[in-house]
Amino acid sequence: MLRIAIVEDDASHRQQLTDHLKRYEKEKTQTFEIDSFVSGIQFLENYTPCWDVIFLDIEMPGIDGMSVAEDIRRSDSGVVLIFVTNLTHYAIKGYAVNAMDYILKPINYTSFCMTLNKVVWHYENVTEKFINLKLKNGIRKISLNSVYYVEVLKHYLTWHTIDGDFTVRGTFSSAEKELSEQFARCNSCYLVNLKHVKFVNKEYVQIGPYTLPVSRRSYLPFLETLNRYLGKKVT
Repeated sequence: MLRIAIVEDDASHRQQLTDHLKRYEKEKTQTFEIDSFVSGIQFLENYTPCWDVIFLDIEMPGIDGMSVAEDIRRSDSGVVLIFVTNLTHYAIKGYAVNAMDYILKPINYTSFCMTLNKVVWHYENVTEKFINLKLKNGIRKISLNSVYYVEVLKHYLTWHTIDGDFTVRGTFSSAEKELSEQFARCNSCYLVNLKHVKFVNKEYVQIGPYTLPVSRRSYLPFLETLNRYLGKKVT
């Protein structure tokens, strides 16, 4: 299921986008959860990094779609942005905020399908995996590829990432369930992102800029998981 937001001040265009999405669901056997917003201001006031796709009208009163996109990109690098506009030259500016595509008004269903096909393919084949961390000052959406390792201390987890460290309440077992096979324990305190492993032996693992101890009990399971991840066979 993809969660989709429509940010459009014109009621008829909001309805048209909604109708196209529902028609696409039936024809392509997809499932969407659709939320609609009447302005960029309303959308940003309620924004959390929970949507997979955002349809943004560029020309809106109060705050235009491009400004909304720039604000979104400060905290959410992974969401797919699609601009809806009357004029092509406005849409071209969308590449500055890494927009996937733009749709011209009036919205033609055939063109709309071509854009949605790209979105679906993206999420099925090339999209990064993200996780939402509930921090004291709000929700932070981080790419799993940006995580070096997760550290547990009592009832707290610290996510050590390329963009800094983030501490939240949680358990090691809950973190393991949320993470993919890209992560493995090197001891009872650390869950390591195998993507960033540079070196490992029976005593320590080098993960990005960090050197973490490897426990005797965890060494062989960790090595097996690492070799599976790398596509190798343990001998």
